[in-house]
Amino acid sequence: MLFSSVQSLSYLDRKLSSFTFVDIPEDSYTGEKIYPYKGVGCSVIHDDKLYFVSSTFPGRYTYDQRYCQQSKKYVEILEYDLGVKNFTNNLLLGDKTSEYPNAVAGKGSDNIKYCGIHKKYNLLYFVSRNIHNCPTTDNYDSSIVRINLTDFSFH
Repeated sequence: MLFSSVQSLSYLDRKLSSFTFVDIPEDSYTGEKIYPYKGVGCSVIHDDKLYFVSSTFPGRYTYDQRYCQQSKKYVEILEYDLGVKNFTNNLLLGDKTSEYPNAVAGKGSDNIKYCGIHKKYNLLYFVSRNIHNCPTTDNYDSSIVRINLTDFSFH
């Protein structure tokens, strides 16, 4: 999977623009090429690191409830060091299983709407949503999730 990052400063004056192409590792959860399909839901730059947060795209079904069981409910956070041009860390949020033994935090919504950095507390946060109004029993409730960037852990 290829991700393109665009930085543009003084866009109207055409003073500085740059493109960076980053290959998402195929052995990562985000790089898996199986249904339901995943991609980068949002990305944010902080202290020469680029953070990718995966998201599962909601399918287009004739009724909302069908999607509630289709999603795997995993979110992956990938840390890319812009200086060394390599992935330096990853964290998988979801149920710990034999398929995903490194997952932490349990099931939650994997439809990511927004992410950002709280600079004072050195936290990456993202907002997930319940786009199909799934019942709570499907573990799809909207939430705000925080990742401690000091030790790259679920907070």
